[in-house]
Amino acid sequence: MKKFIKAVALLVVVLMTSCAGIKETINLSKCDFSYNKIGQVNFMNVDLSNGFTLAGMQQMLSAFTGNNKTIPLGFTVHLNVKNPNAETASLEKMAYKISLDGVEMTEGMTTAPFTVAGKSSAELALPIRIDLKQLLSGESRAAVTKVIKNFVGINAEPVNVKVQIKPSFRVGKKGHITFPGYVPVNFQYSGKAK
Repeated sequence: MKKFIKAVALLVVVLMTSCAGIKETINLSKCDFSYNKIGQVNFMNVDLSNGFTLAGMQQMLSAFTGNNKTIPLGFTVHLNVKNPNAETASLEKMAYKISLDGVEMTEGMTTAPFTVAGKSSAELALPIRIDLKQLLSGESRAAVTKVIKNFVGINAEPVNVKVQIKPSFRVGKKGHITFPGYVPVNFQYSGKAK
């Protein structure tokens, strides 16, 4: 009988934890997401967050004219998250997809937990890592070229960006449940990273 009572008590604790996680994730789906900035830009191990330097330009030219197997680009998309709910909204980890001008560029996962208190705002940072060489060889070439021109400051045509996020929350100590759909965040990018 004692084992049965312990099992029921454990089940109640797991369900209560799960319900809290479910509610906080549902609250997150009701939040307003908007674009803030693109920052922490790193091209082939050269920090371009503060714009291009001569060394950065040389690195870019050698990347595109050389025989590199990959051309790594990293950046962080910063999204504003406004929680209109009275309760906390949170996630444990999150899958994401990023599309430019309707062409999917990359997808990934971030395992950094995120929380925004009720009736407040917070910034969600998505670290993105892509291989430009691979993207420039496919149907995404035109959109990627526009983004590069926008970043350098030689293009005025905005790029339509769609970031889709799919949050997950913890159930118990090891389990996760993933939100059934993606939450879209759409914006246009037409200039240098902030």
